[in-house]
Amino acid sequence: MPDYAMLLHTELQTRGWLQFFRWDDYETGHGTWTSTAYVMGHAYGTAVATTRQAARHEAAHQALLNLSRPLRPTFSPSVA
Repeated sequence: MPDYAMLLHTELQTRGWLQFFRWDDYETGHGTWTSTAYVMGHAYGTAVATTRQAARHEAAHQALLNLSRPLRPTFSPSVA
């Protein structure tokens, strides 16, 4: 199984974005962890698992998938 957290770290370092990355982890109190991978203040991946490591693993996987998608504009400028 790939180490998605390491792959995410490497991808962000390659893009020069590592300084804009952070994890947000918290335990729900019911034996589960939620981890979110933020890049430039935006959540790129969130996951819930029974361990922090597993939640980070899946959140990193989601973040890598989202980073590989092309950016889409949030609006289309009108042409007059």
